Amino acid sequence: MAELVSLKGRRAVVTGGGRGLGKAIASRLAEAGADLLIGDIDEGLAATAAKQLAERHDVRAIGTAMDVTDATAVAAAADRAVAELGGLEIWVNNAGIFPNVPCWT
Repeated sequence: MAELVSLKGRRAVVTGGGRGLGKAIASRLAEAGADLLIGDIDEGLAATAAKQLAERHDVRAIGTAMDVTDATAVAAAADRAVAELGGLEIWVNNAGIFPNVPCWT
């Protein structure tokens, strides 16, 4: 596999990072050395993902509940990342919402 760009000393937030694509993105960031705050609507999944990535990649990782439809919760997660990780350089908007309206392509 190609060598990754070093993100050592960088701090990242990944929304929807407890599973699926979000967890894969968080894993690659951790592999590159970034410390993480993983937000997910399911706090248990976020906490488990954070623990796994911290142990596997020797980075700091925090798992927290985050509902991306709640601006206050998103702002609180950003504040927590800054307070506990010492800053924030990377934000990945992976989580999405699907309004209950027709959708055409």
